[in-house]
Amino acid sequence: MKAIVATKDHRAAVVKKELRPLQPGEALLEMECCGVCHTDLHVKNADFGDVSGVVLGHEGIGVVKEVAPGVTSLKVGDRANVVWFFEGDGHVPQVVKHFVEMLKMRAIQQMVGCLKNVS
Repeated sequence: MKAIVATKDHRAAVVKKELRPLQPGEALLEMECCGVCHTDLHVKNADFGDVSGVVLGHEGIGVVKEVAPGVTSLKVGDRANVVWFFEGDGHVPQVVKHFVEMLKMRAIQQMVGCLKNVS
């Protein structure tokens, strides 16, 4: 797959990456579009530590191409989104109201959606 990654010199580069097999609880999306926001600039600039090689972009829409065992909320062909929402205690009303479904979709997100090592 092609991906935009953070580089050691704090730039962004388009590279080709091989995907590892899915692990339990994960799903693979074929991305149709993905936003790049200021958080991605923080990642690129190593404000969260050196994560060179990590795929940038974490607000995307795509179609589910594959699901691993343990994924119950998605099936192949579903449209799904990837969002950055990695922690919450369920006490903020907006979180409860607007993010319950997103929390169920943790199979496709971790920290900054794509910060997971997929290669």
